[in-house]
Amino acid sequence: MRRIGALLLLVIAGLSGCSRQMPPGRVAAWLPDQPQAGGEITLFYNPAVPGAVLVNETGLTAEMLIMRTSEPPILTELPMTQKDGVWRTHHLLPAEGQFFLLRFAANGKTDDNSGRCWEGILHGREMRPLRGAHLQKSLLLQQGGAGGFPFRQSLSEAETELEAELALYPDNLNAKTALWDLLLRRSPLASTKERVRNELRQIYENAGGDEETLAALLPFFFRTGQEYAARQIIAESVTLLPRGPVAAAARRWEIEREQDPIKKASMIEAYNKEFPQQGLWRQLP
Repeated sequence: MRRIGALLLLVIAGLSGCSRQMPPGRVAAWLPDQPQAGGEITLFYNPAVPGAVLVNETGLTAEMLIMRTSEPPILTELPMTQKDGVWRTHHLLPAEGQFFLLRFAANGKTDDNSGRCWEGILHGREMRPLRGAHLQKSLLLQQGGAGGFPFRQSLSEAETELEAELALYPDNLNAKTALWDLLLRRSPLASTKERVRNELRQIYENAGGDEETLAALLPFFFRTGQEYAARQIIAESVTLLPRGPVAAAARRWEIEREQDPIKKASMIEAYNKEFPQQGLWRQLP
């Protein structure tokens, strides 16, 4: 029994040691391969692999941009140490993180995977992607990066990521409205508008008058040709809450539609004064 116990300990120790080794044949990697928010991650960079940019350097830094839902991304710079020719570093991921972009730097040079930074989805205790993780990736795929970190662009892949988010979290209204927005921009056909109208109607009926939900839905009543319904929602909500979420959303819609830059600037200034609870809103896409 003692021999079996000792052998078991050796196997566990061996597996533990292997778990901290970089997967072969990859320039960059991390372990665990499904990192958890709030948990530790080990980052690796192998300059000996073909395609590596940072070769024969005396010091490397791993740069992570960690995306969060309601807060700005976290930029973290992590000095790396070299062992057996491979650079590595450890980091405790923030509990509120959802998705990260990764690149490496040394002596003024950067390896960002040829302008398509390495990417990673953060997981929860159940080892499934966190709520909002696929949404974050979709937004990055639409924008082509964030915070100076370049990323590939693909609207079709962005749509797939939103569908994946909703498959995991069907009640994620931010993902649903992001999908509607993408669909209406990619394919502004009658069939697309009909799909959005049907889904919009169902969510509206289940909203029970919730102001935050109505504010999120409001622009899509306009965009699907239901201006009368939109105006009715605004009138009813503004009567009850003149400075509430729906009133703010209605004002944002008006600003988005304004073409005159001088008038738009004046409207934004007025908005910031009247709706400070909505946060500063200095510019529009």
